Amino acid sequence: MNIPGFLGRRQLSGLEVTSRRRGSPWRSLLEQFLCYAEDEHFVENNELGVDIPPFVCEFSRAPHSHHILAVADEDGFIKLIDTNKTASSAFIKEWPAHSNAVFDVAWSENEPKLLTASGDQTSVLWDTVQCRVISRFTGHQSSIKSVNFRRQDASVFVSGSRDGNIMLWDTRSKTRSAVSVSPCLVIANAHVPTSSTGAPKSALVGRRRGCGMKRRSSLIQGDYHKSVTCTLFQRHNIIVSAGASDGFIKLWDIRKINPTSKKEPVCWESFPYTGTSQRQHGYSSLVFDSTQSRLFASCTDDVVYVYNCTNFNKEPMCFFQGHMNSTFYVRSALSPDDRFLLSGSSDSKAYIWDINAPHAPPFTLTGHTKEVTSVTWSREDFTQLVTCSDDNTFRVWRIDRNLERESRDHQIVGKCQISEFHDIMRVTSPNSVSSPGNVTSPGCMSTKSPVNTLILKFMTRPSTYKQKIDESIDNEDKENVLSGISERYQSPESGHESVGCGNRKPLKALTISHFLQRRHKTGKSRHRKQRSSYSPSSPVRDEDEGHVTSPEAEARSSQDSKSQMKKTILDYFPHI
Repeated sequence: MNIPGFLGRRQLSGLEVTSRRRGSPWRSLLEQFLCYAEDEHFVENNELGVDIPPFVCEFSRAPHSHHILAVADEDGFIKLIDTNKTASSAFIKEWPAHSNAVFDVAWSENEPKLLTASGDQTSVLWDTVQCRVISRFTGHQSSIKSVNFRRQDASVFVSGSRDGNIMLWDTRSKTRSAVSVSPCLVIANAHVPTSSTGAPKSALVGRRRGCGMKRRSSLIQGDYHKSVTCTLFQRHNIIVSAGASDGFIKLWDIRKINPTSKKEPVCWESFPYTGTSQRQHGYSSLVFDSTQSRLFASCTDDVVYVYNCTNFNKEPMCFFQGHMNSTFYVRSALSPDDRFLLSGSSDSKAYIWDINAPHAPPFTLTGHTKEVTSVTWSREDFTQLVTCSDDNTFRVWRIDRNLERESRDHQIVGKCQISEFHDIMRVTSPNSVSSPGNVTSPGCMSTKSPVNTLILKFMTRPSTYKQKIDESIDNEDKENVLSGISERYQSPESGHESVGCGNRKPLKALTISHFLQRRHKTGKSRHRKQRSSYSPSSPVRDEDEGHVTSPEAEARSSQDSKSQMKKTILDYFPHI
């Protein structure tokens, strides 16, 4: 569903929509997302009376029920919430669905039925009106990590498990024993990493979650290396899947898979890992847009890649970064009009990117205190979205229509704001790095040096890290800091990279000098253009004045610029 046309007149239920960028009212609209205390819900174990983390949330797909939210937690309970209401009145019902954690849920398209996937190795189809079991699906030998219905079909769904298998199920299957159903198709060892000899790798080491949960810590042991983390349908007969460590997104044509063959099936198409890491990464979330032509793949290398599923180009159309994805619990979702991408993050924030402007800085939803995991956006109401977190809460975020908002400021527990990181650092193509071990591109700073790390953090949050830099950098490192900022981190405008998104205009890099001038208003123009890089044997054209200057004159000008920059930084840090 698209946002109503009256938004084009910059209004939303009486709320004026203004934009700091001409022609971009939507980005200004995002800044009005807020979470009030009445929309912060704690998840509790009823028997022990302790808070537990929610694992997944999803809005209903049934007609006239798009405001109904399902939330599943670590103890296997399902909660239904009415997001049109607040506080305790929003709670509808709760019931124990499984004897172990629920990792994924999927709503039926046209009926109030909910499919759940659990660590007890079963999936269950629920009648949410009566809270009763319709069918139970058994066959996996390990925790089920993903379930998804086929589009416009409430009878067929696909599941992926840590046992390495993808299974296709039909709720109308005649292999029914009581309420237990067996799979009608099994794709075995779908994402087992292979060595250079073609043999499966014996083991891979996974990253432990930082929340300290015993159950969660045990979940990444054993057969982690062959785990299927994401499954969904693209077309009627095409299944898309991703694994924990093989680095591939695979598409399977179920018409070409022989269930009686002893040979392992071969995927119909695939997208290999295109990042810069030396090892293959896995994917924590796969999301299609409404046309099912663009696939948004959230990778554990802290990048969301966008692939074209019409021509199946191996290189991503574009990508989004700025967030942190350290676990397979971080998920993503799209806005109802396919314009914005929402993602959880391991840095306790949620991120929102403008899909039509991947070079633009993302918005961050701040307020959670631990990793933000599952996220979902209402399919019918652009002004509602939900985030789950390891701080044992899930939050409903709304665009505030209340004209008396100032009187409620003290009740705000979460806000949306533009990320400062992308205001400073340049976004480059993931393939622009020549060396596999190098995590930066030309003109971007390396984060391997402790001094560089502090400078990077200062650039993004100067008020927070100024004191830390004062305390950490002694006089011996003074020259490293000054020369490092003025030389290594000052990129010529001519050296910028495109974000890898067709013929979109590339994002210009901002130098430290621009940043300092903007922050401290030294009186110089914040839009002063940078000089192009030059070689000693050729003259340089000054883009500001339109005449040719010699390399010697350019060097003198550069030296003066560095001296002025050092003075500015010394004013910033009088102790170094």
